[in-house]
Amino acid sequence: MRDQAYKNACADKVKISRTKLAVDLKNLGFTVLDSHGNFVLATPPEGNAESLYLAVKQLGILVRYYKHAGLEDKLRITVGTDEQNQILIEALVSLMNKSR
Repeated sequence: MRDQAYKNACADKVKISRTKLAVDLKNLGFTVLDSHGNFVLATPPEGNAESLYLAVKQLGILVRYYKHAGLEDKLRITVGTDEQNQILIEALVSLMNKSR
């Protein structure tokens, strides 16, 4: 970690991308817990985390789903690049529109 400027620039980029990802998810009706890491914990509006997890996995998009008490209605979404995050959001929009 000799290059602190590079590390700080990367951390700042993750923070900005995390904020945008959280806003985009909230705009879709997700509940997003505050995060200080490189991921967000989000609850879909329908509480159908497992089915969304399986659906985005079929599209080649990997998020985490834990079938444990307190987490079964949530997705753990790692902050990706802005492009990766946008692909996820577009996939979620499409999937959520199909289920309506």
